[in-house]
Amino acid sequence: MGRKVCQLIPTGLAYVLDISPVAHRLLTVSWSQEPSLPFHALQIACFLLSALFFSCSIPERFFPGNCDFAGQGHQIFHVLLSLCTLSQLEALFQDYARWSDTVVELFGERQLWWACVSFPVLFVCCILTALIAMRHMSKALQSKDE
Repeated sequence: MGRKVCQLIPTGLAYVLDISPVAHRLLTVSWSQEPSLPFHALQIACFLLSALFFSCSIPERFFPGNCDFAGQGHQIFHVLLSLCTLSQLEALFQDYARWSDTVVELFGERQLWWACVSFPVLFVCCILTALIAMRHMSKALQSKDE
């Protein structure tokens, strides 16, 4: 449980910081004017529920032995995080579709192209980091066995 708390607190604080503009929008803008707001609300709900399933042994606590193969809280956590990401992407798409002219006017096309290029670069960096970490751990485990 202590390890989960040490993972939850920084992640939760980062999420609160990241999501605060969206939460402000949810509270101050009429939902009938913004079709993306239900998707933003859904992604917040999915994230909070995923944190609950990650930190608590639900449903295993209430049904011991019945969730050993399927229905574990960790599996539900991953499903909820996937739904969180899916609803966040849909909300982002709807926001961009509605405000694309304003975004281009505000940032310019060149800045948007750089933002688009940065995502594949970030993806490659993540893959490289994972590969380096795997190699490091493999070497550490081999030296531990010897």
